[in-house]
Amino acid sequence: MTQPVLYERQPPNATAFVLAWLRPIAASPLHLGSKRWAAGAPLPYWMVNRVTGGNDFISDFPVIRLHTIAETETECQREMDRANNRMMALVVDPLLEVVMADGSVANCQWVETLEGPRPDPPPRSSVMRTDPASAAVARLVTTYQLGLPFV
Repeated sequence: MTQPVLYERQPPNATAFVLAWLRPIAASPLHLGSKRWAAGAPLPYWMVNRVTGGNDFISDFPVIRLHTIAETETECQREMDRANNRMMALVVDPLLEVVMADGSVANCQWVETLEGPRPDPPPRSSVMRTDPASAAVARLVTTYQLGLPFV
C-alpha cells in the first residue's frame, strides 16, 4: 500500500508571521506572544491569535486578532498605534519580506483591517476573575485579515 500524497505547499503560520513582523518594534521577546497575558508578566504586551479563515490551496486567508495590553489607557493606545502602524506598512507594501523565527522568509499578498482598535474586556477565565491585577490593565483589540501565499 502506498502512502497518501500530501499537498507539498503550505502557507506560513499566520500567528507566527504577525509575531515575526511585530518583533522588531516590541520592547523585548517577552512583550509579545500567542498566549494570554497573565498578571505579573511584562507590560505592554501584544497577544496575536488566529480566530478563523480558510484557504483556496493558493493562499491562506487568516483573520488575526491583535490584543494590546498595557498599564494605562494612554500607554495602551500608544502601543496599539505602534502595532497598527507596523501592520499598515504591509498594506502599503504587502510584498515586504518577513523573517520568520525559523529563519525562513515569508510575505503576504494583502492586509485588510476588519475592525479598528476597540476596548477589549478581560477574558472570563476563572484565573483572570480571581486576579484583580488582570482586570486593572487597559486592553484594546484590532482585527486584520491577511492573504498569505502558499510556498
